[in-house]
This record gives sequence, structure tokens and C-alpha cells, in this order.
Amino acid sequence: MQIDLAPLLRGEHGGQIRIAGVRVGDAAAGIDREALTGAEENAPGEARTYSGGKVYRTGADGRLVEVPLAERVEATLQRGGFLRCGPIALRVKDGAIERVFVRGPSLASLGVASEEDITARLGPAQGHEHSLGCRLHHYPDRGVVIAWHSREGRVEHVALGAEPWHEPRLGAKELLAELLRSYELVCGAGETAPTEGSARVRYLRIAALARALGLGDVPALVQGEFLDGALDPVRCGVLEEIAARGPRGAQTPYDPAAFVFRLLLSYRRDVYRVVHATSGWIECSNRVLLGMIFTQNEIGSRLEAMMTDVDRWLCTLMDPEARTIELRELVARHGWPDVDLEALEQDEL
Repeated sequence: MQIDLAPLLRGEHGGQIRIAGVRVGDAAAGIDREALTGAEENAPGEARTYSGGKVYRTGADGRLVEVPLAERVEATLQRGGFLRCGPIALRVKDGAIERVFVRGPSLASLGVASEEDITARLGPAQGHEHSLGCRLHHYPDRGVVIAWHSREGRVEHVALGAEPWHEPRLGAKELLAELLRSYELVCGAGETAPTEGSARVRYLRIAALARALGLGDVPALVQGEFLDGALDPVRCGVLEEIAARGPRGAQTPYDPAAFVFRLLLSYRRDVYRVVHATSGWIECSNRVLLGMIFTQNEIGSRLEAMMTDVDRWLCTLMDPEARTIELRELVARHGWPDVDLEALEQDEL
């Protein structure tokens, strides 16, 4: 199936474009069944095998039995999921068309041959972000997202339908997440960022957030040097809260803020390693390994839940004001790398 996306260039809202007789917001049951080539319901409740564009279940005799398209369509209308018209996917939720993702030949109707053409034809986007190898151009007021495949130099898909979007804002919480992910990297790199790859991007992310929050360079951040000197009341409150967890009457002759920060951060990294101990495993069928992975994941989830106070202490020590900075400002003013990190890490794998 092909549809004409040219109305988007004339200002038409993405939710107004019809596909197989329906548009975003319409009852999904009104779709032209003859136009459907596939359907994928949420939580089918049984193991499925996909081969040659067909879907199979395992029958009582152990043989594969095809699941008819009509059955899958009805299940998708009931449970939600995706209805497909060739390369066009319509997302169904609560019985209605929630969003449409256009791929394939229909994209040619936009006349976009370069990423610059997106702005030239649709005007400046409200915002951008990287996702799965694409740079997304968001036009929320017009119900459109244009996904540009950076490596292949083409439009990967167009998403139709309004979806709330705001420029991402980052602060101490995100900085802590980056530190835990790259603790050994930043401790070993010192003042100099790695020369290439995802390691360089992660280091520069930490440096940008530390700079924006006034925490100094990366080595100073890790050492807690921003806590040297007189502390504000909020940071003092964190230390008092931690002290209250210990035995009464204990005294210390010096201000321990930076030392406590370093210990907390190191301890939190140790917990992070335990929580993510199975992150490198892929799905397998070995019963013993599956049991091991399940057990480790269960323990990890409990440990993660127990870190709420530690995370709050670390974040508050880094930024008592709990500020957040728009991602675009981090890129423009603080050196946050405008790079698709996820795609880069996939390439490295």
C-alpha cells in the first residue's frame, strides 16, 4: 500500500491522513480488512513462530499450525498491538488507531533527499533526538515525526498522530546514571577524555553535565571536590540524615562531605555491578542458566529498590537545587556530544 504524504508539506496535521479508510483517533474496527497484510496483538498468551511472513502456534501434536490473519486481526482489535498494511503499521490501543508509522515507497511523496530538506519542506522542528540510528525531527503541533536514518542518508519512517513531546531535561539524576555506567572509565581517564568511540561520548556526557551543574571537571567530580569548604544547609541536612542512621554519640573532628560522597559513589557502583550482572546475557534455553539469570535478576531488582536513599543522597550532594538543563542547551553551551550513543554502541558490539 502507498499513501500520499504531500499534504504534510502544506500544513495538514498528521492525524488527518487516512490509511485503509481510517486515521488516528478512529475506531480500529473501521479499517479496510482487505488492505491488511499482518497483525501483531499484544500478549498473545502463547508461544509463536514467525517464518516467511506467516505466524504459527504449536499444535497439540507438536506440529506448527498457522494462526490465520483474521484471528490475529480480531485479537489486535481487542488487546491492542499493530495492524499492518504492507510497510505501514497502525498502532492500536483501546480499540482505536493511536499512531501510524509509514515506511516504504510512500516516503517518496515527501520529496526529502537530504536531512536539510526536512527543514526546508516542513520548517524548523520543535526539537530533535537520537533513537536507534535515526535523528528524530519532532513537530508535535502538527502531529508528525520525521525519522532520518543518519548512516543510510534517507527518511527511515514518518510517524503520524499527535504525541506529547518536550525537550529532554537532564540533571543530577542523569549524571549519577552516567557515572554508575562509566565509573571505571572516568576514574582511569583522569582529565583527558578517551580519543574515540562510545567511551569518549560517555566521558564527554559526564563532563558536560558536571560543567553545567558547576561541579568542576570529571576528576574533581569523582573526588567530590565540589564539597570542599563550607556547605549549604541542604547538603548539611544530607550528612545529618546519614549520621542519624548510625549509633548515637559518635563524633568526627572534620567535615566528611567529600569523603562520604566518594564512599557512597563507590558503594553505589558496586551495587550497580551486581544489579546488572546479567546484562551481557542473551536469551538462552539452558534450564540451569535460565534459573541463574532469573535468580540474579530477582536479587538485583530488590537491591535497586533499596538504593532509593543512597541515590537521593548522592544527587542532593551534587545539586541541592535539583536543577535540570535542556538537552539542547547542554549541546550548545556545555559540550554534550550530539551523537547517537545507542547506535554507536551497537556498532562496537
